[in-house]
Amino acid sequence: MTLKIIGTSHIAKQSVQEVENAFEEHIDILALELDDERLKTLLEKEHSKNKTTLRFRDVRTLGVKVYILARLISWAESHLGSKVGTAPGTEMLKAYKIAKIKKIPITLVDQDVRITLQRLTKLTWKEYYYFIADMMKGLLAGMHIIKQEKIVGIELLQDLDKVPREEIIEKLLLQTKQRYPTLYRTLVTERNKIIARRLSALQHEQPRAHILAVLGAGHKKEVYTLYEKYMKMEYVKRDMGREI
Repeated sequence: MTLKIIGTSHIAKQSVQEVENAFEEHIDILALELDDERLKTLLEKEHSKNKTTLRFRDVRTLGVKVYILARLISWAESHLGSKVGTAPGTEMLKAYKIAKIKKIPITLVDQDVRITLQRLTKLTWKEYYYFIADMMKGLLAGMHIIKQEKIVGIELLQDLDKVPREEIIEKLLLQTKQRYPTLYRTLVTERNKIIARRLSALQHEQPRAHILAVLGAGHKKEVYTLYEKYMKMEYVKRDMGREI
């Protein structure tokens, strides 16, 4: 049995290349950090100029706080992606397309995005204000650097074009956990457990399968640790994710 995890940045060209290279090896199953809704959105975006994944009617379901948060995250990701010329999720779409061509079974192992967003309703107002303020400061600082300092701006874009080093990822995760504990628990901790459980269930079901998992880089380390833990358990066999 083999599990290979590619830790990606959703707007990095480096991640797209790593995904393409991974398919040069034998793969029995492709596992994606997606759910049905997010995959559908990626496929629709490719053929549409409409980049909005949320509609105003979603306010009733998510509440104003989570709706605005989700819209801002989506906008920020698209804004940064436009700076490096890579649409958010391109690496996931690339993996999906190659697997389809090669007739490799695909399994979606992430939690339903609607459940994730609903869980964010527990976000405290303090965390909410911190997150909005920090994100806007970061974006404004980035735009100022790109506009005023060409050399620094180029270096910044080159960094965006690559997957952050592991020590940087660890530092960012720690800062997020300390500053936004509810956000971290919802977007990272809870999803890591679900993804790892589904990967181990897949491996239990097909012990000899070579599985390639394409996940955001921030999930890679903990997901693999949990995967090894769950491989020693039997109950995970009941939760294998969504095969498409």
